[in-house]
Amino acid sequence: MSSSDDDVTIIGAGLVGSLLGIILQNAGYRVTIYERFGDIRAIPSAGRSINLVATVRGLRALSVLPPALKAELLELGTKVTGRIIHLDGTEPVFQRYGKDDSEYNHSISRYDLNKFLISRAEAAGVALHFGHKLVGVDLSGATAKLNFVDDGGREVAVTCAGPLVGADGAGSALRYALRDAGHCSFVEEKLESGYKEMSFPADAAAAGGMAAHGLHIWPRGDHMLMGLANLDGSFTGTFYMRNEGDGESFASVEASEAASLAFLERHYADALPLLGGAEAVSAQFGAQFGGAQFAAQFAAQFAAQFCPTPPLSSRAGRAPAARQLARPPRHRAHRPLGGGREGGAHRRRLARDRPLLRAGDERGL
Repeated sequence: MSSSDDDVTIIGAGLVGSLLGIILQNAGYRVTIYERFGDIRAIPSAGRSINLVATVRGLRALSVLPPALKAELLELGTKVTGRIIHLDGTEPVFQRYGKDDSEYNHSISRYDLNKFLISRAEAAGVALHFGHKLVGVDLSGATAKLNFVDDGGREVAVTCAGPLVGADGAGSALRYALRDAGHCSFVEEKLESGYKEMSFPADAAAAGGMAAHGLHIWPRGDHMLMGLANLDGSFTGTFYMRNEGDGESFASVEASEAASLAFLERHYADALPLLGGAEAVSAQFGAQFGGAQFAAQFAAQFAAQFCPTPPLSSRAGRAPAARQLARPPRHRAHRPLGGGREGGAHRRRLARDRPLLRAGDERGL
């Protein structure tokens, strides 16, 4: 192995990027990770985080970690032995995952998991550069040349010494660069539905007898509420619903306090006490009842920042690393950790001459 093969550059310090950084660094590679946002460890979690459900398939990715590190990671979560379905007007129904309590999944906060993996990557010796937005990629040489703008507005040029790995998520800037250089093609389709984090306070959940061992689901036709336990006794809840359109949607529900309260009392009356009461939930839903306008602004900013057209300045060329990246494995779906189809914002199809990869939501396996 030549010295250049020992150096690996990863774009993105999310779950995949930070986990891969740990694995490669422990295997003897020198890993550098560039992340467009600031260090998540210094940013409070609010509004867009969710809990993941780690199943057997999801845990397989963690089996490559040292056993002590994997055990420490799993201590971040709680054991979930089945679903608890809250149908409207009936008693909750428990649906066990396995034969008994010895078979269970793990509920882990995505925010806490990401912080843990970043810290362990740093401890392993991975070089982390936060606040670096990828704005240009040159793939014409033997290795890639990258251009970043840091959070101070300064331009940063980097020449990769070895392989380059893209782990920068649904709006991957590196994927756009690969497309523009002719290495792959893809179609990106935004789902019509979105999600909003809700909080089940520990005292309210305990008073209502909310079982920590279950994935709580309130199915209500084309929208639903979910809740997963945290170590402190609280639950992280998530509403899933259409962003806008005819009928009930985030746009209509967040239009006013009256609309929010009416919606919650009509569909989720049994969940309101667990969430701290109607007014507390309505306040979370509405965010001062500018939620619909905020959602539109967020979508516009997301498109401008993650899916620009043209997305990047890039030059054609077929570097060996680019060829490897352009041939994704033939998996039906990539969901790093979790259980079910809840969550996510994109469906993607990548192809050379025909589709090779179709990825669904990124909540988990």
